[in-house]
Amino acid sequence: MSAGKVEFVVVYKTSEDVIYQSSELNNHGPTVKGWRSSKNCEYPQKLILKLDEATVIQQIQILAHQYLIPNKIEIWIGPEECVETDNLSTQNYEYLGYITLNDNDGGSVKSRELKTITLPLASATSYVKLILNENHKNSFNRFNQVSLIGIQVTGEKQHTDQGGIAHHSSICDDLAFEMYVDKHIAQIIRMLENRKITAVQDERFEYARKLKEAMTELRSAGEKLGKLELSKTLAIQNEDYGKAKKKKTQMEEYRSQVMIENRVDDLLEKNGPLEINDEEPEDLVDKTPGSVNESIKYAASLSPIVSPKQVSVKPCQQEILPEKIETEVTDEPDVYHSPVSPLHYPENNSRERSPKLQHTVVTKAISLKRPKPIRPKSSKNSYEAYDEQAIPAQRFCQTQNNVDSSSSTSASGVGTSKLSDRDKKQASIPIAVFGLTMVKHFFSKQYSDKVEGLKLMESSMKSFMFDEVDVRHSPNKMTRAAVQLLHRTLRDKVFAVYNLSAEIIRFIFSEFIPGRVSTGEASRSLETLLPELLAKAGDTTPRIHNIATHTILSVAEVPDIRKLNIIPTHLTRLLTGNIHPRLILSRLEMVEQLIVSQGVSSDKNSGMTCRILCEFGMSAIHNPTEAVRKAAERILVHVYKVNPRFVRKQLPPDDEITRRNIMYRQLMQEFERIDQERLGEIDTVGQTQCKLVRSTSENTSTYHNKENTHNTTAQSKLSSSTSASVADVYENGQNNINVLKLKRCTFCKEETTFSEEELNIHYWKYCPLLMRCENCSEVIEIMTLRHHLLRDCDFKDKYKSCDRCLEVVEIEFLEHHISGSTCIKRNSVSNICPLCLEEIGSDHQDWNKHLVGPSACEIHPRKNYLKHH
Repeated sequence: MSAGKVEFVVVYKTSEDVIYQSSELNNHGPTVKGWRSSKNCEYPQKLILKLDEATVIQQIQILAHQYLIPNKIEIWIGPEECVETDNLSTQNYEYLGYITLNDNDGGSVKSRELKTITLPLASATSYVKLILNENHKNSFNRFNQVSLIGIQVTGEKQHTDQGGIAHHSSICDDLAFEMYVDKHIAQIIRMLENRKITAVQDERFEYARKLKEAMTELRSAGEKLGKLELSKTLAIQNEDYGKAKKKKTQMEEYRSQVMIENRVDDLLEKNGPLEINDEEPEDLVDKTPGSVNESIKYAASLSPIVSPKQVSVKPCQQEILPEKIETEVTDEPDVYHSPVSPLHYPENNSRERSPKLQHTVVTKAISLKRPKPIRPKSSKNSYEAYDEQAIPAQRFCQTQNNVDSSSSTSASGVGTSKLSDRDKKQASIPIAVFGLTMVKHFFSKQYSDKVEGLKLMESSMKSFMFDEVDVRHSPNKMTRAAVQLLHRTLRDKVFAVYNLSAEIIRFIFSEFIPGRVSTGEASRSLETLLPELLAKAGDTTPRIHNIATHTILSVAEVPDIRKLNIIPTHLTRLLTGNIHPRLILSRLEMVEQLIVSQGVSSDKNSGMTCRILCEFGMSAIHNPTEAVRKAAERILVHVYKVNPRFVRKQLPPDDEITRRNIMYRQLMQEFERIDQERLGEIDTVGQTQCKLVRSTSENTSTYHNKENTHNTTAQSKLSSSTSASVADVYENGQNNINVLKLKRCTFCKEETTFSEEELNIHYWKYCPLLMRCENCSEVIEIMTLRHHLLRDCDFKDKYKSCDRCLEVVEIEFLEHHISGSTCIKRNSVSNICPLCLEEIGSDHQDWNKHLVGPSACEIHPRKNYLKHH
């Protein structure tokens, strides 16, 4: 007797759908629909299977539907033969137990559950009864039905003479294999399985290894062909014969490709044994056979070979039946173990079976490890021994000379890099387009292999451009495959691989895609690669940063890509506080280059409108990094040349308080220069003065002192032409001489000659009328601290004005402040110091007396500097 698949027919069912009949349960394949109960049926539903012979059942596999799922299935077995064939449901059946099924909420009703039930040894039977209880509730099961896709019974037939041939378990015995693998490929795998068994018996182990690898590859290919077969069947049902023909062609091409790549005809040996099947590949040949023998001799000389350890392992306890069942632990690699589902059995119906529990013997294999070098004892002192001992690398080389010489040739080739099943699944499209050999280069650990793979891919794409007559793949598919590989190499840490990947990206988007690839595929490819390029654009290494920036801008200039508006849209997204300053700066610089090369657009979808660019620049204007702020200012200046009114609306009002902020003051001065250039009313002296005043950061009060009639007229013309509040025009030539001779602080009026750098340092550290905000670190005037915390600070949401004393207090401490002694009802705080809360006069001189000098405010943040100056 031998275990194997048992055929059956369904002889009784409580109900069935007309389209999904029970005869489908014994037919296994990708297109099988299975059995389904009738709509709104009564429960429980019963199925009775009649086996073709009396069988000792060992295993039952049940594949449930993805959403028509019963919550419980009871399993019963009947006698060898039923007396009354007309009433099978009333015969005496023996209850074995039940299994439960998952409701499949986590699988989004797209996956099917396969239950494998291993049964205890029992008497032979010819009938199996399944009782299906009520279904799991879900939105897809509108008629409360249950369904089974397939059933497989495995056991030992009683009346069949097997001739003493033992049955070998394999992947072909599993229901999942039969249900999801293409039938033609499944038949070939079974033939290869038989050839492998024969090869092992004949001790042709290299041939058996090749057969095993081919079976693994064919199973993966068979599952893909099964999906294509299902798509073809659905197309035929929908009368979409064009799609069905396309799927058929794809299946034939893919099936022939798989058969050729895995050398199936040679492995089957239809005309007798072939020598090529027993030859080892070059990368597995040991060119120094003496090294292994020497290691064995060395290990034998150290200690005598001991018989293998015998370890007693406790028998496993399964939840199949109440009693414990004997479980064997085996080391055979060819045995396919299916997942076992527990069969719950009630105690009151338990049967008395007590198989003997045995202990399994497990043999430990001896592993050959690199022998440690023997260090002879030395009579020298510890210092001399330390100086003369071999360094670790040298010790390794001394013991590994033979091994390294044998593996050096194999490690250099790409053939040593084998793709895992996961990698093959991810790279299925590149493998189908470029072949497995080329794709292996991209998964190699050697950078030279990756460079070679990139060159091969580029050459194949260029040959496709010049010869498009006889090709197997469309330009869209070739582009998708190349982009998937480039997305991998673009993240490589070796500069040569990264540089060549960037070159190929520029080639693909500038030469290969235009006129060949569809717009959707081009968009998808750019969306895949652009995030990696943007990340590289913020790299600290200049050459990596420059190559990424050059690649993005080059692709953006391609007319077909420019129409998609993908790159500007990505670059001009509003900046948040979580982005690194280098990434922000790279985006700002690329946007500035796009404005110079392409200009500001009026298309709302372009990502380069005045509104988008202005909001993008304003999101970086308060960044702590100076280079980022300067780049944002340049973008605002570019936009101001096109639409002054909109930029003015985004900025604070142009008044004396705003101009106390150095950044805003310089920006307003640049806007004034642009306005005057537009009107053509600025002469050479005025241009020189504008540059000098901008570099020395003069306060606006300089411009308000001496105005003549000509300046007033110019100001009125500027206001009428730009419809924006433009600052006063510049002073006459006499004042220019004063500006050239003296550079002084516009706040504290310190009579000291400053250079431009010294003046900025004075503002940042020493000016007594200024301070740095504790929250955003921006330099502000002390008398405007309240206004800054409520309006301009990045952390303005943390503060609120007290309704009683009008002081600005953190919201967290507002209740504590109101109950304190400092909260006094006031009508105004313009003459109250925001630091020490003392009353000061409203005149500027009173503020200077309070903040400047050794007797300055006690809470002044620059008090230490003021005491010594």
